[in-house]
Amino acid sequence: MKFNKCALSVGVALIASTLFACGGSDSTANRGGGIGGTGITLSNQFSGEISGFGSIFVNGVRFNTDNSQFFVNGKATDESALSVGMVVRVEGEAQNDQGVANKVYFDAGIEGPISGDIMALGREQIVLPVMGVEVVLHGSKTQFDQVTFEQLSQDTTLLAAGKMVELSGFYNAQGQFEASYFELDDKPFAANASEVQVIGTVTQLSDSQFALTLSEGVTPLTVEMINASADALVEGQLVKVEGTLAALDSQTIQALEIESLDAQEAQEVELQGLITALENQQSFTLNGVTIDASQVTLQEPLTTDMLVEVEGVMKQGVLVAESIDILRAGDEQEIDLAAQVESVDLEAQTLTLSAFGQPLTLAVNNRTEWDDERDDVRRFNLSDVAVGDYLEVELVETAAGLVAQEIEREDNEDGSTLEAELLASNLDLDNQQVKIAGLTLTLDESIEIEGELAVSEFFDQAATFDEVVFLDEDGDQKIDKILLDD
Repeated sequence: MKFNKCALSVGVALIASTLFACGGSDSTANRGGGIGGTGITLSNQFSGEISGFGSIFVNGVRFNTDNSQFFVNGKATDESALSVGMVVRVEGEAQNDQGVANKVYFDAGIEGPISGDIMALGREQIVLPVMGVEVVLHGSKTQFDQVTFEQLSQDTTLLAAGKMVELSGFYNAQGQFEASYFELDDKPFAANASEVQVIGTVTQLSDSQFALTLSEGVTPLTVEMINASADALVEGQLVKVEGTLAALDSQTIQALEIESLDAQEAQEVELQGLITALENQQSFTLNGVTIDASQVTLQEPLTTDMLVEVEGVMKQGVLVAESIDILRAGDEQEIDLAAQVESVDLEAQTLTLSAFGQPLTLAVNNRTEWDDERDDVRRFNLSDVAVGDYLEVELVETAAGLVAQEIEREDNEDGSTLEAELLASNLDLDNQQVKIAGLTLTLDESIEIEGELAVSEFFDQAATFDEVVFLDEDGDQKIDKILLDD
């Protein structure tokens, strides 16, 4: 086994979702894994989720990659090996929203076997154990490689215990790993042979082993250092561990390589992720990193599972924040819409969809994540969208209007679909209307509601469901069916 301690230099870093990133030679080191974002990076290095190509877009910055080198899991490759949803580390220069990438690195955040039966299977979500960690796959948020969410839902043998998977993502406040990227390995788990990878903090250190804490609420793993001493390790150190398991359900990693990910004192960093623990409004935890917010005036009160971007300086293992931007509230309403394109405005960077007989205009930006399932256009963006295209969009309501967070082009369809967890404020019982995302949906008894509910019963119960799905199945711009997910 070898222990690889990387040297960190002081500089500006742009990051996204989970831990620290560092690397030596041409080996990658990225926290949380995937073109998605995690970590604290080195001088002139940027880490985040790839949201699109045409160059690459990471954390809202467009990096030119004409002369870049690419490394995936330590091996030299090219841009075609990268996928939307992965977390990458970029070495290069950037100013405002434009940059030039010299090198782009990707490492998986969790790589290992599915360790048991599926824990939950819903219309838009699958929860399964991977090395004892609860992993959440989202139908609309997770990017899937060589398989679809629908295929996994319909054929659960694809997710049988012993299947090897590669994941990018981040931990939430409940200790679950929210996957932004998912890939199935062709080879099944083999004891003492299949290599696994995880990232965490060193605790309970002895001469021969230590406990690896992955996140709040996750049972620590045991790491055995059979052929190496613990001289270079210290309590509280952030590390990436690669190794093997003696059995499928083993919680002990036999380490082959351990890499230090600790940030250097006085290093300037920018970190993006979910708040996993909130001590008070001046101190919280972001993907395992303690944040001191005492010098910052907050835009609004912080909550767990809030997506934030923190810029500051590392001091004695704590990130002392100089600025905190709230990117998404923890209780923010999630809205998914599928409909045909009515118009595109390249100058204004907007597109208008026709949903249930109503126009709905959305803005896009450098953080919008793009994916083309229909034509597989690699560098798919707004300029490729045409009138009549059928798009699935994850959107959010902001003070400035509706903004598309993710856009996926699918095979053309005539109907519309709206999925959301409804709030009481969306419901107008007197007029039998649902008002959401600029749409007004009027209900009547001709609509088929799951559970054979009457319209009045629907309004009584609508805010209690995890998700409500409105369907126009025949393209007549009217609601035909309502599905309910509790």
